[in-house]
Amino acid sequence: MMNKNLSKVILASLLGGSLFGNALYANTALAADVTDQTKIVDSTENTDQIAGEATGTDNANNNTLIITGKGEINGSYDISTSISNGRAYGGKAENGDASGNKVIIEQGGKVTGSYVGNGVFGGYVADTGNANYNNIIINKGIVKTDVYGGYVEGSGNANHNIVAIIANDDDNKITGIYGGYAQTTGDTNYNIVTASGIETYLLYGGVSEQGDSSYNRVFLDQGAYINGNMYGGATNIGNTNYNMVTIVDNVQVDFYLCAGLTTTGNANHNIVNIYSSTVDDEVCGGKVSDAGNANDNTVTINAGKIDNNVYGGQVQNSGDAINNTVNIIGDVTFSTGSVLYGGDSGSGDAFTGNTLNVASAGLSLGNVANFENYNFYLTDANINADAVLNLQASSNTNLDKAKINATLSGAARALKVGDTVKLLHNSNGFSTTGTITGTTLQQGFSLIYGIELDTTSTDSVNFTVTEGGRATEASKSPSETRLATVGFLNSGIDNFTDNGITNAVAVASSDNGAVFAAAGGGQSRLHSGSYTDIKGYNFVLGAAKAITNNAGKLTYGPFAEAGWGTYDSHLDCGVRGDGNTRYYGVGAFAHQDNNSGTYYEGSLRYGQTNSDYSGSGLTDGLGNPLAATYDSSSAYYGAHIGIGKVSKLTDTTSTDIYAKLLYTHQQGDSAVMAGSGETYDFDAVDSTRARVGARLSKTYSDRATAYVGTAYEYEFDGEATATVKGFSTLAPSIKGGSGMLELGYSLKPKAANDPTIDLSLQGWLGKKEGFTTNVNFMWKF
Repeated sequence: MMNKNLSKVILASLLGGSLFGNALYANTALAADVTDQTKIVDSTENTDQIAGEATGTDNANNNTLIITGKGEINGSYDISTSISNGRAYGGKAENGDASGNKVIIEQGGKVTGSYVGNGVFGGYVADTGNANYNNIIINKGIVKTDVYGGYVEGSGNANHNIVAIIANDDDNKITGIYGGYAQTTGDTNYNIVTASGIETYLLYGGVSEQGDSSYNRVFLDQGAYINGNMYGGATNIGNTNYNMVTIVDNVQVDFYLCAGLTTTGNANHNIVNIYSSTVDDEVCGGKVSDAGNANDNTVTINAGKIDNNVYGGQVQNSGDAINNTVNIIGDVTFSTGSVLYGGDSGSGDAFTGNTLNVASAGLSLGNVANFENYNFYLTDANINADAVLNLQASSNTNLDKAKINATLSGAARALKVGDTVKLLHNSNGFSTTGTITGTTLQQGFSLIYGIELDTTSTDSVNFTVTEGGRATEASKSPSETRLATVGFLNSGIDNFTDNGITNAVAVASSDNGAVFAAAGGGQSRLHSGSYTDIKGYNFVLGAAKAITNNAGKLTYGPFAEAGWGTYDSHLDCGVRGDGNTRYYGVGAFAHQDNNSGTYYEGSLRYGQTNSDYSGSGLTDGLGNPLAATYDSSSAYYGAHIGIGKVSKLTDTTSTDIYAKLLYTHQQGDSAVMAGSGETYDFDAVDSTRARVGARLSKTYSDRATAYVGTAYEYEFDGEATATVKGFSTLAPSIKGGSGMLELGYSLKPKAANDPTIDLSLQGWLGKKEGFTTNVNFMWKF
């Protein structure tokens, strides 16, 4: 549902600048005789009020008329002489331009009188010239006459004008509203009309006798009442393309509503949006009264009432009406005779590419016609219920060559074998049952059911579920986030066990404590049946203490850890997931060095992970893009044990051969996919890794040591499983082996309080690819 205050947002935008990229009060005059004049009307006047008037071929540009407070203009019209008095003009010209002018009616200002020949004009040209970029703002004023943003009585354009009616007085009875008006030849393009709560008889974004009327915008809300017709753009000879009409929040239109209307020309790419409003006559995206095309138009009805036919595109004589779309959403009431047409043409193609999208339940109307594609967006309300479209026609419905498609909302309940969905019903039957494309129904982006068309029914088009849900390939994507988080947690403990403990042991003693900090960063790729790229930084801060025992020395202490990273996952089907991951935790370690060179170590850790996910490339069962995002938070814990032996080869060279077992557990979580509505129940993820490796160290001085190492690691688990509505999704896994090569350099302190610094670089190949760099600091105190 569109926000009822949207008009205020649009008006705020208008006051800051045109929606079409032109300044609201554009200074378009280059060499005008009457420019930049301002006139304020604050008393009763019975004659024309003009801010800037030019005669001959001069221009009247950038002038401002303000009617405020007790200001009132009373219009009159003498039938015997056809003379009008009491008009309001921002700018008025004979054979020149009247552009960039403004009329502001505010704070009780009034323009009233006979509607014949009277009006409010932002810019007015009596003969030849342009009336462009004019603006009329009615804010708490009273108007009982016609309103024209730009008006050309002879030949010329009326483009880029704006009529904005804000906070209207209840006494407003505007006879007609026109963004741009060209009475003979000229274009009326890019005009805007926006208003709240008004009452008027006619409304046009732009209207021309011979010229294009395209790219106009009309927006009404808050109970506006149109006791007549309403158009985005209209012309007799010319094109009406790319117009948009939007009505929101209890607007009522008593007669015809059309975004683009022409007699001879094209009416393409127009849009009608109806939200919780009523139209008592026909609705049309684009209409050609004689010859031309009405293609690629869109009509969207989201709740409300329509008392006549709806046309995506209509050509009354010769021309095509193809590739049009009609969207029916929510609770819409139609008359029993209402017919939804994708296209309608006296002589031309009115079928190809026309699409009806329905996201409703139990609609009753006359009939449907000339749609090549019927797309049904199903919810719980459509399962084992009345038909989505109940057709009341006195004859059958022609579905010849039609393609009937359906998709199920991710928020709906899971389907069971035997569930039935009835799409269309007509007591008089169908000329053909159409074609339900495929034998499956997709729910959200995650599940697929087997379905079978009921071929025995003569008055309904329906299907039955024959196979329970199974996961799509795309269902793996949200779980990749969980795997990325575990992979990132693993990189943090690797930084600690590979470097932090070794360096803590090197500086800890029984006399003094030691503080160490280890910072690592890099990027890695996890091959999980698809792949996930992770970039991030890990940080560990700990304290160490050493105790001498009979076997050698025991080093132990607490530590705190944190990590911040980003990831992007990729599936073979083109789906991608992006997000952030981070963790915070605490732990403790112990390391026993025996006099023989053998050592043992272990650690425990516990903390919290936070991650988010945003999927792209996800689609519903009809191929429409689906948004899917979620945030997740869960606890983690882990442990490791290790054994190794350090052997001296020479006085300056030694080897370290080791084996480690590392375990990480991330608890499960449940998350609703914002956008698709599906709930994913993520299982816990466990990572159990065994690593064997060797490191060769060379001491170059009392302070400097370099080392090189290699290792092989095997992941025994590393699978991220989940369920959606009780069905298991596809699960990414990093189970398998990886090889590692490392280089490092350690520099001991020169002074007693200086830190020991250790730098290292690791590269990985296999199930895990990439590199990490680590910087470690240790202090004695």
